[in-house]
Order: sequence, then structure tokens, then C-alpha cells
Amino acid sequence: MAFLYETPFLDLEIYRLMTILESSSALADYEGTYEGDRDKVEYLRRSEIPEVSRIVVSLAAIIRAALDADPQLYAGSLELESEIERPVGVLMPDATRPDAWESLEFREACNKVIHAKRVDPKRTVDTGALTGELILHGDYRKKDWQARLELREFALAALSLTP
Repeated sequence: MAFLYETPFLDLEIYRLMTILESSSALADYEGTYEGDRDKVEYLRRSEIPEVSRIVVSLAAIIRAALDADPQLYAGSLELESEIERPVGVLMPDATRPDAWESLEFREACNKVIHAKRVDPKRTVDTGALTGELILHGDYRKKDWQARLELREFALAALSLTP
């Protein structure tokens, strides 16, 4: 038997991720009604990146474990196979070739999330709101790689794989 996880909790994590991404710009623009409101909002916004990181790593680990534990379950459905192969960003597999970007499919994105050594969230220049893109850095077989992960696409692909 594989590790068990509760689908409603996984769905809730996906909802939380999407909600954080969509609310980031509203919070960044919020001026408040009373003195000190802006400071309170900035205090709350400091939780965006740690929470996004926790959710993304959790989703990647749970889904990769499920995919590896029962590959036949996902191989039997063309719809599920297409979600596993769904592009969720782009990948530069070798940093010595910065012009050689390729599509980053969902399954490989899970690997990159799990093995990233550095994560840089993209923010808008004017307000600092999250854009929904994470830049991941790591190495594989003595080659540095970089990936640009589109979190909304990642979340929707993850949602399609919940049983």
C-alpha cells in the first residue's frame, strides 16, 4: 500500500495556493482605512512566500510519491497522462546553454520543486505583488539548471490528479 493522503486536504491546499496568488496584488494595493492598517497588511504579506513554499513542496512530494507508488493508475487514463505531461513552465537543463529552454512538464516540475536549492519568487516591480512565477535553481549530474514554474498551471495540473 502507498502512502495515504486525503484528497479534500490536497484540494484545499491547491485552493490556498490559488487564493494566495490571486490576493497578493489586492493586498499589495490595499492602503487601509485606519492609521497602521498598511503595516498590518505588510505583516500579513510576509507570510506569502513561506506559505507558497510549504504548499508547493507538499504538493510536489505527495503527488510524486503517488505517481511512483502506482504508475499504472495514472497510465491507464489518457486524461491523467495528459495532465502529467501538461506544461507548467520552462526549463533550462544546462546553465552553460542559457538559450536552450524547453517545456517543463508537470511531473518534472515536481522533481525540480523537490530538488531545488534556491527559489526566487517573481514579484511585480511597482507593488511587490506575487506574479505567480517561481524561479527554481539546482543541479543535476554536475549541471546547473534553472526552471520557471507557473504556479497557477502547476496548481491546476495537481488538481486534475487528485483522485
